Amino acid sequence: MADLLLNILSLGLKPLYEKHLAYYKIITEFRDKLPRPQNQAKTISDEEKDQHPLLSDLKYMHIVNLSTHKVSVSEADIDKFYNQLNNFDYRFILFKKYYRKFTNNLNRFNPKATNKDFHLVMVQNIIKGDPLHPLEPFDILVFHLKWEYKMTSKIYVWFLDRRRKKIH
Repeated sequence: MADLLLNILSLGLKPLYEKHLAYYKIITEFRDKLPRPQNQAKTISDEEKDQHPLLSDLKYMHIVNLSTHKVSVSEADIDKFYNQLNNFDYRFILFKKYYRKFTNNLNRFNPKATNKDFHLVMVQNIIKGDPLHPLEPFDILVFHLKWEYKMTSKIYVWFLDRRRKKIH
């Protein structure tokens, strides 16, 4: 009986996971086309900031030299990426608000946007993935359990406080 219940549960969850995975595949396919670390934009060092008359006041800011970014992505690839994101079907997806917010953030840097402020460096930093903005389906579930849902986030914060008190 337990096997039957697990089979029914897994059949119900499979389409949900596949939708999340499809969104993740769109991101990773485009991320794989972006420049490797040796061809990415270089950050300006503190010595270079001190030598520059305008940047000397911005010592604590992270400044990127966009001219060092070597791009081999075609406009067709960029258009395909944004079309896939904008036409993504959110019907059977658990965290619609999170995914739409992520897509809207990427659309700010769309070359066809009204502000015409397209920088592939910014898009690359957004889709890089970090603990505060996860991209993998399971990591998004864990993120929501840790921080978004009040019942589970209060328990997680209590656990972090307790662990911090034990350390100190």
